[in-house]
Amino acid sequence: MPGLSRLTPSFLKVTSLSGTGISLKQTFKAPSSAFFMLAIRAGGALYDHGNSGAGHFMTGVVGKSVRVNTIIGGGKHQLYLNGSLKETRSGSGAFFDKYGAYKTTSGTGPVTVEWTGIRSWRK
Repeated sequence: MPGLSRLTPSFLKVTSLSGTGISLKQTFKAPSSAFFMLAIRAGGALYDHGNSGAGHFMTGVVGKSVRVNTIIGGGKHQLYLNGSLKETRSGSGAFFDKYGAYKTTSGTGPVTVEWTGIRSWRK
């Protein structure tokens, strides 16, 4: 239909992992403070690196595509993996994201990661 746009989700695929504590997606609150960090542990478990109480979001992700969507607005930050809400945090203001593979201070490598279909929308 004319005038409608289709949301193309971002996909993450960890193709190899020999390390642990590697950040895959970071959300920062402007001007530069870290707000959220999606990371991977040895064995292929996705988790919130900055919130130890959040536990694991998913396990066994190495070699599989994972759809990643983040929605920020209305005073909250929400993470969806494969269409399922995994975490909601309170937060408002200006945010920006970084995608890739970044070893955390306590992390080790190596890792090979592919991000595809990354899109950002502003309402």
